[in-house]
Amino acid sequence: MKYLFLIMSISLIQISFAQTRDSLIVDDEVFENILEDFTDENEDASAVDDLEEYFKNPIELNTATIDELISIPYFDISSANAIIEHRNKFGDFYSAYELRLVQGLSTELVEKVIPFFRVTKGIHLQKEISLVDQVLDLTKIDYRSRFQSDVQDRKGFRENKYYGSKLKSYQRFGLRYDRIIFTGFLIEKDPGEKLFNDFSNFYIEYTPNNIIEKIIVGEYLVEFGQGLTMWSPYGFSKGAEVVSPLFRKEKNIRVYKSTDENRFKRGTAVVLKYSDLRFTIYYSNNSFDANIDSTTNTILSRPLDGYHRTDTELNRKNKGRETIFGTRLDYKLFQNLELNVMYMRNKLNADLAERSSQYDAVGNSFEYSAMSYNYYKGNFYLNGEFSYNGISVASINNFQIKLTNNFILVTSLRNYPRNFYSQHGTGFAEQGSRTQNEFGIYTGFRYRSPIGVFNFYYDQFRFPTATSDNNFPSKGNEILIDYKESLSRLIEVNLRYKREIKEIMISSDPTKIIKHKLRQNFRSEMIVKPSNKIRLRSRADFVFYNIESNYSNERGWLFFQDMRWTATSKINLTARIIFFKTDSFNSAVYEYENDLPGIMSNVALYEEGVRWYFIFNYSVMKNLKFGIKYSETYKPRKLTISSGNSEIEGNVDNKINLQFDFIF
Repeated sequence: MKYLFLIMSISLIQISFAQTRDSLIVDDEVFENILEDFTDENEDASAVDDLEEYFKNPIELNTATIDELISIPYFDISSANAIIEHRNKFGDFYSAYELRLVQGLSTELVEKVIPFFRVTKGIHLQKEISLVDQVLDLTKIDYRSRFQSDVQDRKGFRENKYYGSKLKSYQRFGLRYDRIIFTGFLIEKDPGEKLFNDFSNFYIEYTPNNIIEKIIVGEYLVEFGQGLTMWSPYGFSKGAEVVSPLFRKEKNIRVYKSTDENRFKRGTAVVLKYSDLRFTIYYSNNSFDANIDSTTNTILSRPLDGYHRTDTELNRKNKGRETIFGTRLDYKLFQNLELNVMYMRNKLNADLAERSSQYDAVGNSFEYSAMSYNYYKGNFYLNGEFSYNGISVASINNFQIKLTNNFILVTSLRNYPRNFYSQHGTGFAEQGSRTQNEFGIYTGFRYRSPIGVFNFYYDQFRFPTATSDNNFPSKGNEILIDYKESLSRLIEVNLRYKREIKEIMISSDPTKIIKHKLRQNFRSEMIVKPSNKIRLRSRADFVFYNIESNYSNERGWLFFQDMRWTATSKINLTARIIFFKTDSFNSAVYEYENDLPGIMSNVALYEEGVRWYFIFNYSVMKNLKFGIKYSETYKPRKLTISSGNSEIEGNVDNKINLQFDFIF
C-alpha cells in the first residue's frame, strides 16, 4: 500500500509539471536565477556552457554521489544528504519529479534543479542491433552557429581603423560518444577582426572511468579547492544566494569550450583513480596577449579583451607564453573527509615588469603549494584552502550548518596577505576575485519562514595596505537582505536591500584624504503567471551613491517590464522594455538580460534612456533550433554613445543576433 501511494503521488506530480512547465521557460528561469549574480561580463563566459552541459547531459539521479550532487547549482550539502537518505530508505527514484517527495527539499529548490537530473530505467528489448546502429544510438553531435552585428557603425569602422568587418562569428562543434569520448572545436571572430578564425580551440576528453578516470588533450581548465591557487577565470560573487558563492564546487580538470582567449590551459591533463585515491597531473604550454617593453623585454601588461582589430592590438597578440606543470593528490577518508594537496609551477617567456606596488609579482618563474579540505557530517559542512606562493600563505575557511530543515547558517574567514599573489586564482573576495591584500569575515543565513524565504549576509573586510583606489589602508562592510514569497501559484514577489560602505581616497589640494563611500540599492519585483503560457515580470531598482561631506551625492533608478510567451511547444517569445536614469556611471543600475542560448548579458545602464529587446526562439524540428535577438538602447540627451573607437554617432545603440543549434 505504501508503494502504491508513492507511485500514485509521482504520477500526479508528473501530470502537474507537464501542465505547468515548458522546457524553454524552465531553462531561461534557471539561467537567470544563477547568472544574475555572476561577476564576469564576458558574454561567452564558460559558466553559461557549464549550465548548458547540465541540461544536455543531466546527472543520473539513482547513482549520483555526494560530490556530484553538491556540484549542481543551488545545492548544498544538506540537500545532497536528503537525496541520499531518501534513496537509501525507499530505493531508486522512478522519476526526477519524485524529488518533490524528498523530506528536507523545498518545492522552490526542486523546481529549479529537476532539469539537471535524469532517471534511466525501463525494459531493454531483446533484439539484435547492428554495430552501426549501436554506435549511432550512442553518438551525439552538437553544432552551434551564431552571428552578431551592431546596426550602427562605430568610429573604428567609419574611419577604417579596423581591418575586418563588424560581424561577430561564433562556430562550435561537439561530438560525444556514450559519455566516454567527447571532442570538439571552436572558432570565433570578434567585430573588427580580419580572420574568420582569429581564435580557435580544440579538445578531446576520454573518460573510461577505470584506473584512468579522465584524459584531456587540447584546451582545458583546472579547478582546485576554493580558487586561491588555480581556478577557471570566472566566479560567482556575493548575491541573493548567500550559500553557494562560499562553497566552490570544483571540477578538477575539464575541457574548455568558451572564447576567453587568454585564460585557459593548452596541453594534456590526466586523472588516475584507485579506490579512495585520485592523482592528477597536467601540463600546459600556451600563448597569451601581452604588451612587451622593447627596451627591457619585460611584460608590461596582459590584456584580456582578446581583440585583434588594429595594428596595436595585433602587435600584442600571442606575444607572451606560459608553461605550467602541476600535480594534485586527492584522498577521501572515512567517507566524510576529503583532503587535497597541489603543487604547481608556471614560467613565463619574459619577466614581469616592476609594478607600482612592492608586493606585486616580479620575475618569470613562480611556484605554489596548496592544501584544501572538505568535511561533512550530517547537517554540518566545513571546507577551505591554504595556498603558499613561496612568500606567504593565503587561506579561506567556510562553515555551514543546517539548524533546521528551514534554516541554514554560513560563515567564512578569508585572509589574503599583501604579498600573496596568484596569476591563476579566482577566489571569493571583495576586490573582484583578486586574492591579495584582503582580510574578511562573511556571515549569512537562509531562512524559509512561513511567510517567505529570507536570505541575509553581512561581510566585513579590510585592505591592510594600499589598493588601486587608495594610497592608504582601508576597510568597509556590506549587507544584503533579500526576501521572496509566492503569494499564490500565480504571483511571486521579491524585495531586496543592499548597502555597501567603503573608504576611498579623495584629492583635496594639497593633500589626499580618506572618506566613506556609501552605495545603497533597493529592489522591488513581482512575477505574475496568468497562465501556463505567459509570464510577466515587473521590477523597480533604486540606487543611492554618496561620498561623505557632500563630495558626491548621486541617484539612479531603473524600471522594467517584460513578458515571456510560450505560443506553442516550438515557439517562445521574450520581450522587455527598460526605463532608466542615473547621474553618472557611479550610480549605474545593472540588469541581467535573457539572451540566446550560450550568451550571458549583464548590462550596466547609466545616464538617461530607454532600452528594449525581444528574443524569438523557434524549434524548427527536433534537432534544429533557431533564435534571434534584437536589442536597442536610446539616450535622448546624447549626441554620441560610448567613446574612442567604439563611439557611435547619434543616440541609438542597437544590435542583432542570430543563432542556429543542430543536435543529432
